[in-house]
Amino acid sequence: MNQKVSVQSEYDETFKVPAVQYGDSMEEQALRKEQDRHKEDMKKRQKDELSAVQQQTDKESKQAEAAAKKQYEAELEQAIREKKNRQAAEIQARPDLTKDQMDAVSMNTKDHEILGSSVSVG
Repeated sequence: MNQKVSVQSEYDETFKVPAVQYGDSMEEQALRKEQDRHKEDMKKRQKDELSAVQQQTDKESKQAEAAAKKQYEAELEQAIREKKNRQAAEIQARPDLTKDQMDAVSMNTKDHEILGSSVSVG
């Protein structure tokens, strides 16, 4: 074993106590360097993995948000279409409506369209 030893004496009132400090051997220094290198490698790998997971999570959340927005817009369009169809059927089924009453029925459809188009997602 190739160690450096430093001996200093400490005096007490009754006896002399040597203070021995051992230096690191070459093997210990090599092991410590290797451990430090492995620690740095693990930190870098963990940082890279964390970054990849964050990117994947961001991508998935954006895709889920886009799918939810698309579904919402499709449901909104379907509801507007159904309302228009019901009102058109009502107008055709009731030929006794006056012009003002027909305008009121069609105005309700336009109000719904305006409300539907003013609602936006994200």
